[in-house]
Amino acid sequence: MSKGALGYPLDRPYAEPPAPAWVGADTAGTGDFLGNTNALGILTWVPVSFTAVQMGFRVITQLGNMILGIYDANRARLYQEPSFLVPAAGPKRKTLTTPVLLPAGPLYLFIQVDDAGSQFAASFNTPAGQAFVFANTYADGLPAMLPATLADNDDAPSLIAIREGF
Repeated sequence: MSKGALGYPLDRPYAEPPAPAWVGADTAGTGDFLGNTNALGILTWVPVSFTAVQMGFRVITQLGNMILGIYDANRARLYQEPSFLVPAAGPKRKTLTTPVLLPAGPLYLFIQVDDAGSQFAASFNTPAGQAFVFANTYADGLPAMLPATLADNDDAPSLIAIREGF
């Protein structure tokens, strides 16, 4: 198959740029999680360092505000998206206020809301050790360091993911 100057196959009617990478849970989900006194997240693996420009999640019920956070393998907060209104129901992408360079290796992705009526899609009964929860007050924001012990949780937020920038 011959390729054009940009490396795209010439048999296509248009050039398709490569899709950006999404890292994290990507299932549609079958339920929801609630809570303004808990932060809920997943552990994911990033094979190479990259700059994240968006985070994704799936809203079931729109109420209140939310924050998103990214933590490294040492449980140090790398990024927190400032509080914003929970968007309308459906899969959503939030462009990060400031793109963040993420290291290769394990990362924790967390979400927290200020209204217990907010609902987000979740994948229940995820593999052990993949979803975590810890007590946290929304008004305080996400902590600079994750607690030493995170409780395992079977309800991993679905579509909480990070998007690579170009």
